[in-house]
Amino acid sequence: CDLPFEAQVDVFHLDDLLFSRTAFGAQRFLRTPRLLRRDGLDHFLIQLYRSGGYRGEADGRPVTLAAGEISIIDLSKPLDTHASVSDTVSLVAPRHLLDSLLPSDNLHGLVLRGTAAAIYADHLLALQHRLPTLPRCDAPIVVRAMAELLATLVRSGRCGNDTRNSRQEFALTRAKRYIEHQLHRSWLTPE
Repeated sequence: CDLPFEAQVDVFHLDDLLFSRTAFGAQRFLRTPRLLRRDGLDHFLIQLYRSGGYRGEADGRPVTLAAGEISIIDLSKPLDTHASVSDTVSLVAPRHLLDSLLPSDNLHGLVLRGTAAAIYADHLLALQHRLPTLPRCDAPIVVRAMAELLATLVRSGRCGNDTRNSRQEFALTRAKRYIEHQLHRSWLTPE
């Protein structure tokens, strides 16, 4: 027997970010190549699962998320997950916000666990508490701080002993983006 889908959503528009607190029943979240072409979303979904979690695939790679963990989903890439009854706090961030801080090509399906997840969760929950009274003029500061903290936590979990590879990956990603944005220029040739 299929149960009806139920959800409760509270959303705040915070400069470049959308912040939401969502409670929902079990669901499948599917982003097919066809849907990606049709909607053209170029954002990241950053989610703290306060309860519940999901299993599935992010661009063909297995991904599992449990309560207390933070996931980063690239909404421009394929995704197929099955979530249990869950309560989440989420940010939807445009790609450009993270691109300037870290290589974003390989964030899809990344899960922050342990200390990194706990630190970011604390900040998300503090933000949730403050949002109803946050002056609009403070939004850019908050957005930048949330993005920089996320980038720092992602880099600290990725680099381990080899920060050089992280810097090289960042430089390569920036070069690729520059070329992609200049492809229409007549002076850009293979030589």
